[in-house]
Amino acid sequence: MNRFIGVLFGIFLTSLIFSITIRVFETTGIYLGAIFTFILTIAGLRFTKPRTLLRLITWSMLGTLIACTLLFIVVLTMASTMLDEVAL
Repeated sequence: MNRFIGVLFGIFLTSLIFSITIRVFETTGIYLGAIFTFILTIAGLRFTKPRTLLRLITWSMLGTLIACTLLFIVVLTMASTMLDEVAL
């Protein structure tokens, strides 16, 4: 149960960082949130001991960042393809 809560907390923390940066910086907040989360996860992986809850939270933050980035790219590609079909 402790690991599950750690993973959920990492996802929540990543979402919180993105929501705050998007609210404050609007469009550029997406990129600033990604950069800030990436720096935070690199620091977390570098300065935490293996097999700790903090390391698990850091890994879940990194997984959320990668998944959201890939999902964002896929959605943009799909939207671009649909717009190209409509324009023809």
